[in-house]
Amino acid sequence: MKATFLRLQHFMNDIISTRLKRAAKLFGLKVEFWDDKTLQIHINEEIYKASCELIALHDEFPILHEISFYPDLKNVLWESSFVESLSPEERKKYRQAKDLSLDLQLLKENPFLYDDRLPYFSGIISTIYLTRFIAYLQSYLSEEKTQNVQSEKKILLKHNSNPLKWRF
Repeated sequence: MKATFLRLQHFMNDIISTRLKRAAKLFGLKVEFWDDKTLQIHINEEIYKASCELIALHDEFPILHEISFYPDLKNVLWESSFVESLSPEERKKYRQAKDLSLDLQLLKENPFLYDDRLPYFSGIISTIYLTRFIAYLQSYLSEEKTQNVQSEKKILLKHNSNPLKWRF
């Protein structure tokens, strides 16, 4: 059974990685053309939009919440409590997936293709993708904030030789 879950996880990781690379590339194009203020606004909007999608997904399928906070999303099927949260019938479907033919191109055309044979499959992919995309955007936002803080420190040091001495 572990081999089946690892094969499914590997397939999902490939899909998610492809989606993330594409999203990062598209976001990189936006970054090239926006000023800092516009960029900050759009980062926050993208985080909000992805968060709303993730919340709606979890609202529809509460079982997906099991995987959201698992630290290693690259092996979440086997190492998280997701498998134990499945009903016996759902778990049986995953066990029977040993010989299931997985096709990346077909899945791109129809994201819900495997949901009948693998319960929550598209939801798992979307949950992991959205979680990683939000983290990517937040790290980018953090970099921008860090750069702004460092710039402010330089300005403060330039105007005052002792940055701890306050002027009232």
